[in-house]
Amino acid sequence: GLVLHSAFTSIGRLVLPTTASLPGDVYPNLENIGGVLCPVYIVHGVEDDVTPVWHAHELAGAVRKASAFPPLLVEGAGHTDVDLVAGEDFVEGFQKFLASLELRGARLPREAAALAAIPE
Repeated sequence: GLVLHSAFTSIGRLVLPTTASLPGDVYPNLENIGGVLCPVYIVHGVEDDVTPVWHAHELAGAVRKASAFPPLLVEGAGHTDVDLVAGEDFVEGFQKFLASLELRGARLPREAAALAAIPE
């Protein structure tokens, strides 16, 4: 699985008001996310002033439907405090994502499998 935490659509879109990737942009995430075949979980703070939440919305809209896992968009959270503001919702979201990977037959590392097994 792939977790995108406070991710941006592209560096160009992060620093300039543009709707297209710029030549030489080494991180054209929006253009590439549709080719991702594994499950994708997007976590983002709604009040993020580094990477505005519209990046999360754009990325979530471009993920293949078969790969999409419901995103966690945290009200009141910024760029670096999503886990603190979300609290239990943050942990439960990851538990559900990891459990969904196991249901798909993924072999999780021991630490991830232990987290997925924590009762809600």
